[in-house]
Amino acid sequence: MIGEEVESLGINMNRLLQTDALNMEVISAHFGPVDAVIRSVKAGTDIVLMPVGLPEVADGLLDAVKIGQNSDN
Repeated sequence: MIGEEVESLGINMNRLLQTDALNMEVISAHFGPVDAVIRSVKAGTDIVLMPVGLPEVADGLLDAVKIGQNSDN
């Protein structure tokens, strides 16, 4: 999306959104590390803080992007 489409949705592109620490029990007790990161990114997060198992999370996020889990579909 670019230009007018972004503006029409009310998306503020002049911001940076980060998660809280994903290694907190309140998150890790309910979501696996890869699932938590994918959900965060789908929700619009720009920076993911302290994911559990960084190599696994990086691979899982890359796989999700490759298969299209990052889309709204």
